[in-house]
Amino acid sequence: MCSAAAKKIIGIGMDDAKFTQDGRRGGRRAGPEGGDPPFVLLLDPPQYDDELRALIEWVEGVLVPGYLGEPSADARWCHLWFEHPVAVSRLHAA
Repeated sequence: MCSAAAKKIIGIGMDDAKFTQDGRRGGRRAGPEGGDPPFVLLLDPPQYDDELRALIEWVEGVLVPGYLGEPSADARWCHLWFEHPVAVSRLHAA
């Protein structure tokens, strides 16, 4: 389930997120050459916000439940990961 902070940023509940069968969120945009998406930290605010929203939905809807289970005190996972540029850039590139 999405954290309250993430829900505030993305503006929707995880029930509204749409994922493909392989766990990827549908509608991910390709980069200028039609290949990989552009480096997320270099995007202008409207496009960055869209990319961050999609990334939050994927991380909290697929990655966290599938690979981390329930984040706990023992797990090294910051529930405000989307405020860390290094985390955003690495997860976006995945």
